Amino acid sequence: MSKKVLFETPNLKINLFVLMLCTVLFGYSQTDSRWCGNIESFEFTNGQESVSIENNGNYNIGELPEDFYLNSNIHGYSQSLRYTVTNIDTNQTYQIVENVLPYTFPAGNDAWNIGSGSF
Repeated sequence: MSKKVLFETPNLKINLFVLMLCTVLFGYSQTDSRWCGNIESFEFTNGQESVSIENNGNYNIGELPEDFYLNSNIHGYSQSLRYTVTNIDTNQTYQIVENVLPYTFPAGNDAWNIGSGSF
């Protein structure tokens, strides 16, 4: 009576199939920037007028458009954007996730409604 081997080496067809499957999956992986959007800039806008936001910039409420909201300019593909806005004076944080372009804060192109202060 002969003993049966419990593990057999896969044949060439299976090895080639797995190799081709891995190649296809890596080819469609989301490592390319075309699959991921980038935030190019932020602006205060009301739909007609806009003021670009610079990093660490100071803006007087009189310099901003009437009934403004925060808008992000996205380049590339994106599904959503998370805004986290913190009032530095009171340490109160507001957080929303926008899933529909244009990504604005407050959501839906509504006018800024969280008061004035350092944000």
